[in-house]
Amino acid sequence: MAEAARVAAGIDGRFPGARAAADGALRRRGIRGPCRTGSCPARGAGGPTGREDSARRGSARIRGRSHGRHGEGQGRFFRAKSALHRAAQTGPALSGRAADLFPRLQAATLGRTGRDRVLRAREAQEERHGSEGRGDARLRTRSPSPASRHPGRKRRRPFVVQKVPPKPGQIRMLVLDLDGTLLRSDKTVGPRTVQALQAAHARGVEIVLNSGRMTAAMEPTAERLGIDCHLIAYNGAAATAPRAQGRRRLFEKPLDLGVALELAAIARERRLQFNYYREEQVYSEDFPEAKPFREIYLARTQSPFRFVERLEAHMDVPPLKVLFVVSPDLREAMYEELKPRFGRRSNMTRTDPEYLEFLHPEVDKGVGVQGLCETLGIPMSAVMAVGDGDNDAPMVARAGWGVAVRNAQPSVLRVAAARTEADCDHDAVAEAVERWILRAG
Repeated sequence: MAEAARVAAGIDGRFPGARAAADGALRRRGIRGPCRTGSCPARGAGGPTGREDSARRGSARIRGRSHGRHGEGQGRFFRAKSALHRAAQTGPALSGRAADLFPRLQAATLGRTGRDRVLRAREAQEERHGSEGRGDARLRTRSPSPASRHPGRKRRRPFVVQKVPPKPGQIRMLVLDLDGTLLRSDKTVGPRTVQALQAAHARGVEIVLNSGRMTAAMEPTAERLGIDCHLIAYNGAAATAPRAQGRRRLFEKPLDLGVALELAAIARERRLQFNYYREEQVYSEDFPEAKPFREIYLARTQSPFRFVERLEAHMDVPPLKVLFVVSPDLREAMYEELKPRFGRRSNMTRTDPEYLEFLHPEVDKGVGVQGLCETLGIPMSAVMAVGDGDNDAPMVARAGWGVAVRNAQPSVLRVAAARTEADCDHDAVAEAVERWILRAG
């Protein structure tokens, strides 16, 4: 409890008045504070007796709470959580700090048993008052399914703290996916989108392109925008600085070479299009059966290919990613087949309908954004991310304000805080920038 006391004291110091407001909110919700000597029937010492004592004990059992040490921890947890909730609504700096404090507070005040007890109390309260779950969360607690614990009970969503739209000047970094988000179906960028991004950049917002493509294949889009921006390539496996800084590599995390060699052997056995990425170049074997899929890839990315007779002879460096380009039906079948074998040793990602990509198991677009934010000293709460594909879901979920375009996949729509009315062919990115950066500023 010493750590809990330090965290709670830190909340009092950083968010003056939050504790009092939290206590008032808890009283209105019917949740009592920690047990205190002289008022807690479990401790005696002047506590109530007789019928009042029994009623109070019964009420505590109904709410799933205990007295003494556990009751004190839960009371402090609820008060501090309400304080964090209040802090999260006040601005980007406090919001980010609140998000950092919450896991520490929860770990310090409650063990697993205590946390489950608190969540059961919350569910029981929502059941009585008929409240519903609250949207997407910045601070989220999970609980076992109520249906599994109590057959017949209607399942309730966990209690969450709702994300709020960004305040003026809050967004300091804008992260954009390319295909299906920034780029139209013909792989161009509309003039309205270019104008909106240049206006945001003029206000000091860092524009970042985040794609599954290699860095060289992202350069034409950056030039089209007229913005010298950071690039996150290979679905988050590497990031590079702007051209003014020589496009130096800021970080990278390659795939294990053993995994890549096993996948290359599968590709040769089945004569499939298989791309190995090394030093900003694509290495591949020239199978005639795979030519149609190679042309699909070239038309989308204009990436430089180098054809070799035997790929393994050139695979002496761990790749940032490897990629199969096959028919959509075969891709789904291969995903199900290879997932048990490679699912733990890699991050298997389905992007375009024909693509099955393999990355380092700890790499995704959200990890790439987090790494760049740490390099630039920008908190994730000050990031707006816009995307459409399954591989965009991690960055949309991690960002302070995640936006899904209208044509986004269900996995992105589920985690996004907001969505655009327009799709990628009708300036969805321009709509997002105008609504949440330019007008907010």
